[in-house]
Amino acid sequence: MDYLNNAPHNLAFDLKWQRYHQYDKVQCKRYGCPTDNIGFIYEGAIDSSHVGWMEHPRVRVGPSIWQYTESILRDRGNDKRARYVSEKYPYIFEAYVYTHVDHQTHDQDLVKFTIEPREGYGRHFVVQWSWGGYYDCSDVQVFDEEVENVYGIVLSDFVWNRIDHCQFLRIQSIDTSCMEAPGGRLSYTINTCLFLLPLYLIDMIELYDSLRC
Repeated sequence: MDYLNNAPHNLAFDLKWQRYHQYDKVQCKRYGCPTDNIGFIYEGAIDSSHVGWMEHPRVRVGPSIWQYTESILRDRGNDKRARYVSEKYPYIFEAYVYTHVDHQTHDQDLVKFTIEPREGYGRHFVVQWSWGGYYDCSDVQVFDEEVENVYGIVLSDFVWNRIDHCQFLRIQSIDTSCMEAPGGRLSYTINTCLFLLPLYLIDMIELYDSLRC
């Protein structure tokens, strides 16, 4: 896109802003671990003293973050990252593009991002992503002071974790047919699943604006 192609500097290879890799310690025994590709795909593991280290209160990271080699990010990934004021796209504050460098569906890549408010644009922002036809966005509110519980507080016994682009290969049964959720209002159908099932897995079928459990 123009915003990235016309950037004064590509930040994607700065240590703080480049992408890193987190691997699944169980799955890698089957599909391959980063230790198998040191020097080619990975420089090595990083720890909490590294500028690229990342943590999240709901994700166990541990010593499983690995730094890519710059050559693999440039040659395979063609990574791009920019943050500047564009006259043509004044509403874009930052943009990133990352291409998969290896087939590792059991792992994930990690990147940092910051939001630096500008005069006249308020404190409410939208972070949007897209990949292979899938897309979504998150609302972000920026505060001048530190905020507690930035990821929210669990107010009930149930926590729903949405998993985009997933396969459930060992489903033993489907207990309901598709139930309508007109206008995207899912509360009734979700409550029906909670009533019927001791374990809760809800399959949302966006094409038909419905779901089943």
